[in-house]
Amino acid sequence: MPENLVFFEKQGIVKLTDFGFSNQFSPGKKLLTSCGSLAYSAPEILLGDPYDAPAVDIWSLGVILFMLVTGRAPFQEANDSETVMMILDCCYKLPPNISSECQ
Repeated sequence: MPENLVFFEKQGIVKLTDFGFSNQFSPGKKLLTSCGSLAYSAPEILLGDPYDAPAVDIWSLGVILFMLVTGRAPFQEANDSETVMMILDCCYKLPPNISSECQ
């Protein structure tokens, strides 16, 4: 389980946090900071494009959800170059036992 998840049991809320790579965010403003772990990086960050902070957070959340469901990372290649290509192509494989509802 990634350590960037905080669970508030009484409220039934899970929050995704990463203060090690925090940045000031203003709605509608694109960011340029390139940071974070490769496995969780959205394509626009890898390309060095300006990005919408909430959108790349949703990408990272999708990676975490994939890991929770499958027990592995969606982009787990032999080396970083291959991992980058798989992320840019959004190329991942779901295990055959994943229900259609979960897919």
